[in-house]
Amino acid sequence: MKNIFKQTFVAIALVLSFASCDNIDLDGFEPNLTSGWVEFESASDQVLSDVGTITIPMEYNVPVNKVNTQVTYTVEVIAGDGAGVTTGTFTATVAENTVDLSIDYAIDPTIASNYTLLFTIVSTSNPDVIIGLEGDNPDTFTLEVCYNVFPLNWTGDAYIGDPTNPSNLITTFDLVLTPTGNDGEYTMNTAWGTDFVAQATGNPGFDGLFIYDGGLFTISPDNTVVISEDPNDDRFTGTVSQDAALNEANGNLFDPCSEQLFYTLGQGLFTNPFTVNVVMSPTAE
Repeated sequence: MKNIFKQTFVAIALVLSFASCDNIDLDGFEPNLTSGWVEFESASDQVLSDVGTITIPMEYNVPVNKVNTQVTYTVEVIAGDGAGVTTGTFTATVAENTVDLSIDYAIDPTIASNYTLLFTIVSTSNPDVIIGLEGDNPDTFTLEVCYNVFPLNWTGDAYIGDPTNPSNLITTFDLVLTPTGNDGEYTMNTAWGTDFVAQATGNPGFDGLFIYDGGLFTISPDNTVVISEDPNDDRFTGTVSQDAALNEANGNLFDPCSEQLFYTLGQGLFTNPFTVNVVMSPTAE
């Protein structure tokens, strides 16, 4: 609905000089191509304290931007112990002839606590641009910062089917990640356990075989996780999109504040085309 509204507004703006506006409710928009609204692209996110600088996307919904436009926003701590966190009032610039807009915010890795920040858009230098809209058009953005680093040693469970059903558990295993030197990229000892095939088939002779270790494990700045296809064996296809009903709709991602890791693996090793859902937590020291 949000995208439909935006497209409709742009189309209306382009034909204002040719059509009557009697039946159009612009709700405060000036009848010109430089009017519109500004908002955050999403309402919230979570990051680890060692993430560095995070980019927070915004949307400047104006058909024509003829000059550099300043968007003013505030940053404040709304939860947790954020002593020393950068807060205050700041501006972001929409360059002329573009609608590109985002906030780059540096996370201080030395602050040894969890805290939550609230970013609020308060004004723009274009008087014809309003802040947000009713509905799914956020003028605030909440960022939860969790003091931690991304673990390299994990322990968890591999399931065929719904991971909330204990009867679907195939094996419990340890995942060990080794940095490759590229940001967020790791090799792994196994994606589903060294005994997964043995347990799934009931044949102990497969223990240590077909261990799903050839792909690369990559975590993006938005905490999404991708395991690539094994370049030497395409039966191990890597992570796949999953049914939202599985894994409690967590998707292929790392939750930095609960410190849980979720991913769904495709496979072509078995003739039955099932996927494998993995739920992991950091290995206890």
